[in-house]
Amino acid sequence: MTSSWRFNPPPGWPPAPADFVPPPDWRPDPSWPPAPEGWVFWVPADKRTARAHAKREKEQRRALSEAQAAHQQREQTRIAEQADAAALARIVRAIASGTWSASFGLTLKRGEAALWGGGGQLVEPRRTPGTYQGRSQGVSLRIAKGVWYRVGQSQGTYVPGADQQTVIDGGGIVVTTTRVVFRGSRATREWQFSKMLGEPYTAEGALLMPVSNRQKISGLTGFGENLISHLIAALAVHERGAAEVASELEAEARRLAVAEPAPGIGS
Repeated sequence: MTSSWRFNPPPGWPPAPADFVPPPDWRPDPSWPPAPEGWVFWVPADKRTARAHAKREKEQRRALSEAQAAHQQREQTRIAEQADAAALARIVRAIASGTWSASFGLTLKRGEAALWGGGGQLVEPRRTPGTYQGRSQGVSLRIAKGVWYRVGQSQGTYVPGADQQTVIDGGGIVVTTTRVVFRGSRATREWQFSKMLGEPYTAEGALLMPVSNRQKISGLTGFGENLISHLIAALAVHERGAAEVASELEAEARRLAVAEPAPGIGS
């Protein structure tokens, strides 16, 4: 220990010399009372060292607090993902064994199983209003006080509006091992996995699913938080079979069941 620090004897111990440094084999006298729990035996010997020590401790506490907050966030995410993976594993394992019978009100086709059902909205691209870009020529004539009328011609160019994903209808959604089905009060849509032109993706606040039998890309929004994870599992079952996907989900649930060690002092 350097001279910037001094030995701090607990209550009931005799005062220590200013330069006291206990040797490796030193032991307190058995007649002395035990030190209180958490007692700090070494303290700064001067104000400068004390300030530096206090600053370092403050920085360490702040870093530890931030690390603990980040750890808590990761743990909340892990717990939610573990529960989702375990629930999905049970569903897919039941599909593999032929004991899963949920249909969510949809008439299923032969060999098809339904994984998820809930509410949401259908979105499809709609053309936004066009605009004229350019300038106009002409004169303004006063008809009455505060009333003007412009005559002349426009030399602008009409530019059609762009397509924008727009909510068309609200209704029920069912995700199966072969398709996604939307049934609303005004529209019904079906996205078959066998006709997918790529993986579903999110854009413009919606889940969009490109399929070969529909010219423009449409999709869903406003659905429950578990739809996407169930859709990913359904696509995997469609591609590789329920038994293989069930084993993968079970392994993932076991991995996520192991908590990450919480950060502590010195970690």
